[in-house]
Amino acid sequence: MPTLVELCGLAPIPACQASSYHQSICTEGQSLVPLLRNPEDTANRTAAYSQYAFCMHDDMIWHDACDAEVEPQVMGYAIRTHRIALWAKHDLLQVLGQELYDHTEADSVENEAESVNLVHQYPAVVASLHAQLVHFFDGNDAIS
Repeated sequence: MPTLVELCGLAPIPACQASSYHQSICTEGQSLVPLLRNPEDTANRTAAYSQYAFCMHDDMIWHDACDAEVEPQVMGYAIRTHRIALWAKHDLLQVLGQELYDHTEADSVENEAESVNLVHQYPAVVASLHAQLVHFFDGNDAIS
């Protein structure tokens, strides 16, 4: 959102506080306008990050279509380097599940569809990427 705000020439949105549920509007992101103006400047741009909410409804299926009156029960955090998806409670410390997929040139046809979870084969990679996710989202380094 900060990217669109800057491109529209609007006043910057304030940063979210540690617990932002009660703030009417805030952002955890930074503008991508400097990167759009100078694509070669990739300093501190080593990964792509995303965050998304999931809810479970009466049919007991997890999906991203949360009811308005129900807060998401699970937040998904992802970092795209190798590709890790981390399912956690809102604070990133109560991990409910992790996924790690190989998206390199050596990737197999089966794994291209993210069908082979490698999380148990590479615990050091998972730990490193998890630490980066925690720093990024809790450290308010977000870019959007």
